[in-house]
Amino acid sequence: MSITKKTHDHEFIRAWAEDRGGVPAIIRIPEYYTGTVLRIDFGNLTEDVDEITWEQFFDVFESDALDFIYQEEEGDEEDSLVFKFVDRDYY
Repeated sequence: MSITKKTHDHEFIRAWAEDRGGVPAIIRIPEYYTGTVLRIDFGNLTEDVDEITWEQFFDVFESDALDFIYQEEEGDEEDSLVFKFVDRDYY
């Protein structure tokens, strides 16, 4: 059974992602959209996704006041890749 947890600890988020082969990324969005969409990429970058540095990633993460919701393990006790970013003030 997997448990969903929440954090905004930068070192934990980076370690969680890197332990699973993930890299920080950002989704290129149309010019008319004013937001920034973060992503942790696990080796399937597409042409609309760019890898960024962890520093750039956490600059956006903090300016958008996000939390990281994640699972440690899947049902078969393998490392889970399930995560999402949510508004820190909302959840």
